[in-house]
Amino acid sequence: MESRSALAEDPDAWSRFFRGATPIYSDDNVVVFPDREPRAQTHLLVVPRRHIKGVEDLEGSHQQLVEQMVAVGESCLKQQMATGSGQDLVFGFHQFPLRSVEHLHLHCLQPPFRNGVEKFRFTEILGAAFGFISASRVLTRLR
Repeated sequence: MESRSALAEDPDAWSRFFRGATPIYSDDNVVVFPDREPRAQTHLLVVPRRHIKGVEDLEGSHQQLVEQMVAVGESCLKQQMATGSGQDLVFGFHQFPLRSVEHLHLHCLQPPFRNGVEKFRFTEILGAAFGFISASRVLTRLR
């Protein structure tokens, strides 16, 4: 697996890191991939090129990056959606200890979820201090 520093310096490392996934969007700040194990009808990941371990490491100076991640994620999700109006779209981050990758990534999902457990994993049902936290709550904290 690629080192985290290599990801920031080598655009091709993103594809290798995500096991051959082809980015559906890429710019100087973020890369968007379809999740290799989608948990909802449409499931994308927006990943910053700059290494940030997780949502807990975000500071006020990251506000613009997170805003861009959400805007890009929403745009890409709407382009990839199978059907529907997009009213129930979900944007957020997993927090420690439920985060599976030690690199910040925004989940962008269009329900329905694959099953009830997945719906549980992508809501703030455990509270914003633990588990999943919405992108809007993160942005409120950063402002």
